[in-house]
Amino acid sequence: MIEIMTIQQQQPRWESEQALVQAAVEGDHAALRKLLQQVLPRLKRTATFLSVDESEREEIIQNALIEMVKSIGAYRGDCSLNYWVDRVTVFTATKQIDKTVRRRRIQEKTWFPPVELRSVEEEVDLDRMRNRLCDHLETLKSHERVPLVLHYLHGYKVEEIAALTNVKLNTIRGRLRSALKKIRKRVVADPVLSSWVKGGTL
Repeated sequence: MIEIMTIQQQQPRWESEQALVQAAVEGDHAALRKLLQQVLPRLKRTATFLSVDESEREEIIQNALIEMVKSIGAYRGDCSLNYWVDRVTVFTATKQIDKTVRRRRIQEKTWFPPVELRSVEEEVDLDRMRNRLCDHLETLKSHERVPLVLHYLHGYKVEEIAALTNVKLNTIRGRLRSALKKIRKRVVADPVLSSWVKGGTL
């Protein structure tokens, strides 16, 4: 992955995010490195839910960082920094996912014992739940997965997703409904996640 160097203490401290972004736009390499450090956790989190495949996910992160470096000079502050990061991540991820030939069935990659073979008192931790949800998200086509992740992970409104992805509003609504219906069906049937859904989380 592209190396993000640690900013030394003697380097300038920017008074605000806006000042940091402006310095990066103007070609300040230290500011750019600091900016990439700041947005990397969000980028990684989004990529985690867009791709369950580790090598594909790392490539998404790498390519998104490269794209941010290349396009930071065109950033004019007409949208929030998070919005810009999400937009770059989504387009990078969609391009990567769509060109990936691999499409193995989830059942061939991950297997959990039937509920009757597991202890009733078995602890289900958040990491395992997240991994199972990511497995199910992987079964969706990228154009369905993207609006679902943006809506439920980052809280974007449908209108904002349409603008961010450059897709018609009604199309996004349809994709979101379709994706949610498919995911609910899979999750309800999943012993690891069923109680989560019944509790009204999804």
